[in-house]
Amino acid sequence: MKPHTQRIAALSLALLALTACATVQVNFPASEVAQSAELLVADAFSSQNMVATRSAGTPRRVDSVPNPAVRAAMETILDRQAGLKPFYDAGAVGIGNDGYLSQRATEGLSPAQTNEAGKLVADDNADRRALYAAVGKDLKIKPADLPKIGEIYAQTWRDSALKGWWVQAKDGSWSKK
Repeated sequence: MKPHTQRIAALSLALLALTACATVQVNFPASEVAQSAELLVADAFSSQNMVATRSAGTPRRVDSVPNPAVRAAMETILDRQAGLKPFYDAGAVGIGNDGYLSQRATEGLSPAQTNEAGKLVADDNADRRALYAAVGKDLKIKPADLPKIGEIYAQTWRDSALKGWWVQAKDGSWSKK
């Protein structure tokens, strides 16, 4: 093969490989994941005390989610937010950069409160895992890409966190909002 032909073949192969990599990135439905995150967080922060209750005949935004598994996981997360709020406010619970909650400083909490915060965090994180898996299944996202769903949800939660709450940046550092 002539050197000129070899260069063209190598360039063609490189462009093919680059196109294949770009296709993988384009296929991840980030906007659809972000829309579902916005639905959930909008409901969670729909009132001052974070109790996204429904008056008779008033639906939550997540009621419009057609997938029952996604909707059910969102509902349980929403129902738990009122119980978590005092722990967010006290700095005992923070919003991680991976889409999950973290139990943080528990100084000033009684042992019973510390246990309650730990249980709420564990239960909420289990529901978040179920939510991300259901969203991934619904959108036909590869299991290896499920952490991306959590990261998108994390960004939405962090952006909407109330002043004084602890949030974790993408680099892993924690700060009060």
